[in-house]
Amino acid sequence: MDSKLQIDYIEEEDIIWLHEAKQVKDSLELDDFIIDFAGSEVVGLEIMNASEVLTRYIQDKPKPAMKKMLGHIVSANLRTQVKDDLIFIVAYNLFEKADKMPTPVPVAVNLPRQVMLARA
Repeated sequence: MDSKLQIDYIEEEDIIWLHEAKQVKDSLELDDFIIDFAGSEVVGLEIMNASEVLTRYIQDKPKPAMKKMLGHIVSANLRTQVKDDLIFIVAYNLFEKADKMPTPVPVAVNLPRQVMLARA
């Protein structure tokens, strides 16, 4: 599933939240990521230490430049796919113009039991 997202960046805390305009029913925190669910649907992705985390994926930008870029993101997309007990999440189009290939930010995690039950 692909979703166009709203974006909130808190520079002082270096947190970016990519989310749909839907009510969050449950969240799963893993390392620097919080995944928000509405039932079994992923409706948001929060990235703590965002400039550091995203610098791992986009290596041509130093952390200070990344932090500045995060404050200027105007659009992003989220693609999710659930397969068995895994969920694959890719955030893309964070920094690119429409005519450029997207730089993906992939996350793959085991689904929590309550999300698996909601899918049944």
